Amino acid sequence: MSLAQQLSEAIYSIGSTGLRKLGGSKVAIVKDRMYWLGASSSPNMIIVTRVGDDQFWYKTYPFTGREVGITNDIGKDLIEKGSRTHLKMYGKHMDRAEKKSIEDLLQGGKGKKVDIRDFEPVRITAVAAKGHEDEDLWRAAERYGGVGGRDLPDGRMAYEINSDRKALKLMKKDKRFEIQKVEKGK
Repeated sequence: MSLAQQLSEAIYSIGSTGLRKLGGSKVAIVKDRMYWLGASSSPNMIIVTRVGDDQFWYKTYPFTGREVGITNDIGKDLIEKGSRTHLKMYGKHMDRAEKKSIEDLLQGGKGKKVDIRDFEPVRITAVAAKGHEDEDLWRAAERYGGVGGRDLPDGRMAYEINSDRKALKLMKKDKRFEIQKVEKGK
């Protein structure tokens, strides 16, 4: 078989190590799953929104833009690189279920379904709940996102937290806080 025939029957990638054939990846591409995509040291978080025969579509965090389509071979290669990079750099700090899901998907498994709406940015305004008024809850509020604060006229602290809907669900269960307002974030 000539080189021209070999090249026409496969998809190749060219990088710092030269030309290499794509394909053969065990990565499972499954709708409503979170992955990390990219060949750089800072891959993008994506959620797969649709899967076709030879391509799939995804949205990139913060999931407010349009869907992007990519062919399976190229997409799987970029997902494998990006997800492995993210696991190597941040795996020990990740939520266990999310880490396990990514590892499972990299091995061809089904992973854990995610709801893209859980990642919608929100701004939460909360105060200390009854019985916790004398506590400094700043560090507790940081578990739910980036925190700012302002003093209220009655002397209480209002914690303003830039977060997402998933963390909001968790915060609603935290008896130390009374959520005053939730706004769409940026």
